[in-house]
Amino acid sequence: MDRIARVEKRAEYDRCVMYSTHCSCGGHDVTFSIEREDMLGLELYFKVSSKVPAYEDGFFHGVWHKLVATVRLWFGYKIEFEEMIILSGPEHIRDIITALEEGSEHVLKAKSGQVPHAGEGAK
Repeated sequence: MDRIARVEKRAEYDRCVMYSTHCSCGGHDVTFSIEREDMLGLELYFKVSSKVPAYEDGFFHGVWHKLVATVRLWFGYKIEFEEMIILSGPEHIRDIITALEEGSEHVLKAKSGQVPHAGEGAK
């Protein structure tokens, strides 16, 4: 797999290129993909995976919060989660930009037939 400093290419197809990186805080894995859709053109997807300790503030505190969340789900309340991705330093940000440019060029070439389809010599 190609490696662009802190950004790693995970998969490459004729209509999609996927990359992964890590949040600078160390608690998130970030996967992003650039896809070409016939109706909308280019689309960019980000998936953030978090690793949060279940009992970070102590066992009883963790059990209490899980119980409250369960009761809220039973009675139809919404539980909202927010995630923040931190890309620190100009090198990490440049790597993301480079990956986005490379991926968008690849999927746009696929539209014009310049890139082989997956399974026909593609990576």
